This record gives sequence, structure tokens and C-alpha cells, in this order.
Amino acid sequence: MTIFEKKTLNGKVINIDVTNRVKFLNGWQITINALLQLWDDIQKPNYVLCTYKLNQDCLENLFGSFRNQNGNNVNPTPIQFLWAFRKIFFINFFKHSDGSNCLDDLNEILTNIGELAPPLTNAPVLFPEKSPFKLCALKVSTVDYRELCFPAMNVLAYVCGYLIKKCFEKHSCDLCLKYAKHQDQLDQSFIFIFLKAYQNTENSTYGNLNVPPDQFINYINELDDIFVSNFPTLAVENDVGRKLKNFIDNIPFNHPCPKFDIEYLKALYIRLRIFHTVKYLNKNLLSMGRKNRKLDILSHL
Repeated sequence: MTIFEKKTLNGKVINIDVTNRVKFLNGWQITINALLQLWDDIQKPNYVLCTYKLNQDCLENLFGSFRNQNGNNVNPTPIQFLWAFRKIFFINFFKHSDGSNCLDDLNEILTNIGELAPPLTNAPVLFPEKSPFKLCALKVSTVDYRELCFPAMNVLAYVCGYLIKKCFEKHSCDLCLKYAKHQDQLDQSFIFIFLKAYQNTENSTYGNLNVPPDQFINYINELDDIFVSNFPTLAVENDVGRKLKNFIDNIPFNHPCPKFDIEYLKALYIRLRIFHTVKYLNKNLLSMGRKNRKLDILSHL
């Protein structure tokens, strides 16, 4: 339980908390607390679990879903039941039931969310004589490695540095230079730039690398999301660059310098992104076998 209470999920963009958009964290807390309370109750001497109090609508909805997976089969075979259960479990486990007709009764469970579960390392193993594995936890003092995304974050930082450098060739002033080197703190996800954060003889952090602020990085990341979403459908049409630019024109961006050429930045990003996407696809086609290559070409017609 402490893992879920202290967990903070970060999105692709730096320092953006998306915990409220992750729905399954609260669901797991409720489920785990409910199971712990039920386990404590059934361990009491002479305890009887009155199943008639349970709402059967949930069970009927569940088995109705299993039957629908096999063409509305009223009496599925064991293997059909297994396939249906496995499919529904992996697809819907992290989703709330939209069609449920049961009212939530969370009063007693929610009041005990703060209670801590026993440590997993001390939990007894059921049927140890049948378990071929010996559990040995690897204890470390940090879990920040879960949030690191080395390739994506480093590529994003380098692309932003390249774009801001090319914009200097169009217009350069003290205000633009200060904006481009505004970043003085980096997350460890930018591992290469993070390790190069040193003071050189010119008293310039990160050497001569351009590390723009979070605002610029977030803007480029939003442009990339639009490109990834629309390029597969626009790639077979004429005038792809102009159509992509119409999409990214809706993304706001404010630069402190009024002479900063934002139109050049958009055009350069689109040209760069299309070039490297086509180059990557061509490389994949060359490395593919002739039989698979023909099949892949036909699938894009």
C-alpha cells in the first residue's frame, strides 16, 4: 500500500504529474484493502461468510461477457471459458466498468486505506513444498530508475538544442541567447547532458551545449505528438508539409524575443521529422527479407 500512496507518475514531458489521470491506482488500493479486511475476518474462529449479501448482478454481468465472447454460447466449454477469461482480464483489468448497474459501497474500505499491509518480504509462501523457487528480494535504496526514459528524453533534448541553434542563424540577440541557455537544472533522464554539466574555462554550464527551457521542450514534444498522430494518414497525400503545418499552427508558443522566427522553426521541424521518418522506414525495408518486404509494400497500398 505504501507504494501506491507515495507513487507519483510523470508523463513524457518533464515534471508533469499525471497521477490523477491514472485510474487504476485508486482501484488497486480499494481492492487490496478489501482483500486484507476479508482475510482478517475469515481467520476469526467460527466465522461464517454470508454470501447471500453479495450482489449477484456483477457475477451475472461477468459470465454474460464470457458467453458473448463465444457467440452467445450459453454453456461454453472449459477451454472456451479460459480463452474468454484471459482476453477479458487483460483488456479490461485496468478499466472501470462503464456498464455496471451496482452502486459503490466504499465507506468502510475508504476509511482504512491508510492502513499498511504487512511487508511482502515476510509474507508466507503457500505450499512451500510445491514451490521450486526460493524468494530472495534484491533491496536497493532508490526506485527513481522507474521514471527514467533514457532514449526518448535524450533525443528530445538534442533535437530541441539543434532546432534552437538553427534558429540562431536566422536571428540572434542577447535575449535569444539567454533563452537558449536558460536551463540550469536537468533531470537524470537527460543522462548524457546531465553528466556533461560542468563549469568550463568560460564559466558556461554544459560546455557549449544549447539546453533550452522546459517551455521550448514541451512545445517540441507537442509538435511531435501531432506529427505521430497525423503523418501515417497524410503520408500518401500531396503537400504533406503544408497540411502538417496547418495542424501545428494551433499549438501556442511564446518566445521572449519578438523577432524570433517561429515560422522558420515550424518549417524546419516538419522537414527534419519527415526526413528522418522516411529514412528510418527505408532502412527497415532494406533489412527486411524479400518475401516480407513485398508483403509490407502491399499492405501500404
